[in-house]
Amino acid sequence: MYRSARASRTGRYGLTEIKVGVPYQQAAIGIVRAEPAPHAARALALGNQLVHAGECLRLGVFDEVVEPERVLPRATEIARTLAAFSADAYERTKRDLRGHTLERLRTTAADDPLLARWVG
Repeated sequence: MYRSARASRTGRYGLTEIKVGVPYQQAAIGIVRAEPAPHAARALALGNQLVHAGECLRLGVFDEVVEPERVLPRATEIARTLAAFSADAYERTKRDLRGHTLERLRTTAADDPLLARWVG
């Protein structure tokens, strides 16, 4: 998955599991730890608030915020651009960037068949 995330300008986003009494599983917190910057992960996971897309953009969670009707066309445009890249070079770069995190997630998922399918 390419992390360059697009979001609707009118959306509200957050990590509110703690608010409803659900602790994060190791694999889930691994993704939260790996993707946004540490300060953003703390703000979202510990703050337990839904925030506007613009705040997520400021925190580095999203790379771009667009009008709701532009989310799918913009995502399609990005997908076409990525599809034109060398699959081998893209895969290698992605593995080099995320390999450590993915390996930790696979290790964590080894005892959970559903989770293993999700990260496998």
